[in-house]
This record gives sequence, C-alpha cells and structure tokens, in this order.
Amino acid sequence: MKTFLRRFFWTLGTLAVLIFLFHFVETWRGRRAWAQWKRAQEAVGINYDPAAYAPKAIPDAENFAAVPFVSDAVTGKAQLISGQLSGVFTNPPTVGDWRVCRTADYAAFAKELGPRSMEDYLQPFETRLAELDEALRRPSCRFKVDYLDSN
Repeated sequence: MKTFLRRFFWTLGTLAVLIFLFHFVETWRGRRAWAQWKRAQEAVGINYDPAAYAPKAIPDAENFAAVPFVSDAVTGKAQLISGQLSGVFTNPPTVGDWRVCRTADYAAFAKELGPRSMEDYLQPFETRLAELDEALRRPSCRFKVDYLDSN
C-alpha cells in the first residue's frame, strides 16, 4: 500500500508539474506572438494607445455635453420626467412604441391634444428646453467620462 501511495502521489505531482509547464510555455509563446504581431501592425500605422482614440479636451463653453441637463442624462443622474407628462405623451397607441414597431397615430394625437396647444404642455419643461437650446449651439461634444477606463 505504501508503494502504491508513493507512486500515486509521484504521478500526481508529475502531472501537476507538466500541466504547469504547459501553461507557462503557452503563455510565454502567446505573449511573444502578440508582441510580434503588434509591432508589425504598428509599423503599418495602427495605433494601440487608447489615449490616441479619446476625444480631445474641449472648453465647457464649446462643449454640448457640459450642459447639466445633458451631463446628468449621460451619468444617470437625470430626473425622469415621464411622470410629469400628460397622458397624451405617454399613451402607447397614440405616440407609438419603437419596441414593437408601432408608429405614432398623429390624428389621434392631435385629437387628444384638444384645445390646448403644445406650448401649454411643454411649459413645465421650459428651463430644460432652454438649456437644451443653449447646448445645441455649442460646436463640440465630449462627455465627462474616463475614456481610458476599460470597464
């Protein structure tokens, strides 16, 4: 029994060392091949530096994404306004539903609007619309996120 256990553990240890060596060699070969391929691609002109693909910094006065309304929407801090909208704008048969490919029924929409004008419905959102109007006049856009973060 002693001889069997000795041979068993010797075989198990040898197998573990062989598996480790296999992975070590394959990792080394893979890194070497990747470095060689990357050097060849960089010689052709392909850039692998993530900073080269990030948008350039833009002054806030020229940045569309610097407006609080827009930046809050990107970062997920925006307040949902669907609860403040009238049923005219939230009624799926009237406004359609892009998830099920149903287009808006504009005749029903106009009928539901009734005597009120669109300006009456949009009055509570006047400050947000003014912010958006001001943002649309800015020539560039760069969101305030970390472009070098791989996650």
